Amino acid sequence: MAFAGMFMMFLAVIIIILIISISSAVILFLVSFFMKRNYKKKLLEGQSAASGEIKEYYLIPMVIGWIFMIPALFLAVLIIYVSISTSISQHNSLGYQVMHGNYSQAERILKKGVSPDCTLESNQPAKPGKQTLLSLLCEKGFVDNLEYSINEEETEEELKMIQLLIDYGADIESKTYRHDINDSRHFYHDEYDYYESSDMCGYTPFLYAVYMGNKKTVKLLVENGADIQVEDYCGFNAILTIADNLNDSNGLSMLQYLLEKGCDENHVTNFYQEANFLSSRHYGPGGIPLNKKIQKLFRRIVNVQPFY
Repeated sequence: MAFAGMFMMFLAVIIIILIISISSAVILFLVSFFMKRNYKKKLLEGQSAASGEIKEYYLIPMVIGWIFMIPALFLAVLIIYVSISTSISQHNSLGYQVMHGNYSQAERILKKGVSPDCTLESNQPAKPGKQTLLSLLCEKGFVDNLEYSINEEETEEELKMIQLLIDYGADIESKTYRHDINDSRHFYHDEYDYYESSDMCGYTPFLYAVYMGNKKTVKLLVENGADIQVEDYCGFNAILTIADNLNDSNGLSMLQYLLEKGCDENHVTNFYQEANFLSSRHYGPGGIPLNKKIQKLFRRIVNVQPFY
């Protein structure tokens, strides 16, 4: 927030400087224009510049006006430079091409040997804990120029791009995290921790897809060998992620699919939470459960004893 405030202040100062410089330049150019008209008028009236009767004083405000235009000209050149540089960078960026749905361009870059496990910001392989393109795509899908998701539901084009990354060797089990697996925030300490949720540390592409309720993506990842028993650093597996986050409309069908595939419904988080407890706290406005069918299914199949 502090950085954003400083940036806005800096931008405001730049805009003020540009307004002052351009306005001053325009005024000086107008003064020069009228002085030049007066100069030509005197020439027509027979006065001689060579004799020293009149001087080309109109050049003075014109020169000063161009000096005042220097900040605006500098900014124009900078904008052109940045635009060209950005265009070249985006053309060669696997992250940009993948996240904006440019399949042929993404494949062109992959064929050149760029790692499919790079990040959005760089073509270099992601460092431990950093989010790879595959995880980002499973979380957001395609994005606009502001990096916001453009689709609420996964599309066939997005699934095709996910498959492309996998075909070129993307690590389907890469984990994204802010805190190390042994961080104390991932474990139970007292009764208050029983109400904790996952901090999303240790999410794989599969867990991102589950969290977002993207069944088609989940199915595609499973078909490509994703570990359905994987858990994040807080101990949430796919079943518990559904229990804690999704409702009947976006979670029930996926839950049934994962149960058929053998995902563990009796898994317990590091905070001693099981599926019945996690699903019981998923309410909408007015305290109305959004996952009645999911809760009913868990009550029938979950056998682990609750901690409370």
